[in-house]
Amino acid sequence: MGFVIHNGVLKKYISESDVYEVVIPNEVTEIGDEAFSECADLKKIIIHDSVRAIGELAFFHCYSLTSLSIPDSVTKIGKRAFFHCESLKRITLSANITEICEATFLACESLEDIVIPKGVTKIERSAFNDCTSLASVTISDGLTEIGYMAFNGCESLKSVRLPESVTEIGWYVFQNCKSLSSVSILGKVTKISYYAFQNCISLKSITIPESVAEIGLNAFCGCTSLTRVVLSDGLIRIEERAFCECSTLHDINIPDSVTEFGWRAFYGCTSLKMVRIFGCMVDISKWDWYEVMPCDVKRMLDEKNYYVEMERITKYMFVTQVFFNSSQPEAETFIKENTVDVIKSFINANDYDTVKRLFECGKFVTEKNISELADYSIEHTQAGGDAQIQVYIVDYKSEHFNNADSLNSLML
Repeated sequence: MGFVIHNGVLKKYISESDVYEVVIPNEVTEIGDEAFSECADLKKIIIHDSVRAIGELAFFHCYSLTSLSIPDSVTKIGKRAFFHCESLKRITLSANITEICEATFLACESLEDIVIPKGVTKIERSAFNDCTSLASVTISDGLTEIGYMAFNGCESLKSVRLPESVTEIGWYVFQNCKSLSSVSILGKVTKISYYAFQNCISLKSITIPESVAEIGLNAFCGCTSLTRVVLSDGLIRIEERAFCECSTLHDINIPDSVTEFGWRAFYGCTSLKMVRIFGCMVDISKWDWYEVMPCDVKRMLDEKNYYVEMERITKYMFVTQVFFNSSQPEAETFIKENTVDVIKSFINANDYDTVKRLFECGKFVTEKNISELADYSIEHTQAGGDAQIQVYIVDYKSEHFNNADSLNSLML
């Protein structure tokens, strides 16, 4: 056959017509770089246990190769070794490799499952990128790092279990894994990196372990089926757009350990309502994530300076919550000095509960401002706003202020 061998290294296999299966000679100890590159007709290759290493691009564009077993004698598989073996469905890896190198199986679009051996500590960048048929990945204890785009675009991947040994999830690792519905993170991961699970549109829930201190930029952005997120104590930072456009997310607990939020962290989470942030229960759907930086909110709360320039409804949500929770003098003074504007903002937001609490606490609504508030609530109802706010305010005026107009004269 057309083998070119030098000092035990298989330098090149020269394709022969009508040959679809080859057995690598026993004298070969290493399959060299590009040895079988572009052997488009080969369907089966048998590797003996004399082979210790497989070079870079060794089987590049072996379009017809359907399966392969790599003996345990092999300790090294080079970069892009099986790049674009588009018919490769099954492969058994050597138990003695310690890493899966960059782009080893990139664009192996027929590969259906893979078992990562126990000795592997690192999966490098793009190792399984665009393996669109890959439905099952078994990751053994011992793996510590999953590199940039390692499983990006694995559209058929349904579940992932990351063992306790994993400490790092790299950028874009599971991005665009559209069938991924279950993720289990068991380990000592300290950061979920940028874009790690972006556009995993089948992911329904995720529990972030205590080891994670940071959730990176766009980490779960566009996970449109994500309804529940459990965050653990120990989390410190949620970066920009981390959960952006998670439109069905309605259940998330944000521990008090979180002190930093990035810009638009929950922008587009239209189903998310009351959430505890910086010790305040706020309606997160009303937060203008486009205009207001969370760090500015944190600074305002820490400094008790409520006169800073900031989009109104977001600022007023936090100021009123501080007052409701602690009767803080600074918050109370601010609301007293801006009562009409504060309450009007909550009327505009159709926030009946907050309007009612501000009225019933007895500190802000007076004979001087009740008529203006009542008139404004009527205008708001006429413009399509929540009618129950108008009914409540007009009723309150009638009941608490002798000179108030009757409810019947004010109702539409």
